[in-house]
Amino acid sequence: MKSYFVKLLVFSALIFVTVFLAAQKFNIALYYVVLLSVYFTGFSFVLNKQLQSALQDKNKNKFTHTFLALTALKMFSCLIILLFGLYFATASKLELGVCTMGYYMLYTTFEVWYWMGRLKQN
Repeated sequence: MKSYFVKLLVFSALIFVTVFLAAQKFNIALYYVVLLSVYFTGFSFVLNKQLQSALQDKNKNKFTHTFLALTALKMFSCLIILLFGLYFATASKLELGVCTMGYYMLYTTFEVWYWMGRLKQN
């Protein structure tokens, strides 16, 4: 668990710094970048905690169901954040959409990469 938390924080810091620098060029509001960083880091942490407990469950399908349910929840909540971001954005709507979907894809890739490695160990 501690290993995942450290990897997640390092990954999140790298993504935040990269997006922060890109946001300066593409005129994306700092509050939106901070919101995305906090949301995806927090969601990834919660996802990991839930998957840890599902992995210990007697029901072998619990892990798969938990992963699919939380990934669907993340996708829909990300779309809601994107819609509000687009509604309140004054400029650079395309960049805002690319930034949001980039966060989604990067964090989802990180989570799948981590859990594929964990499941191969078991």
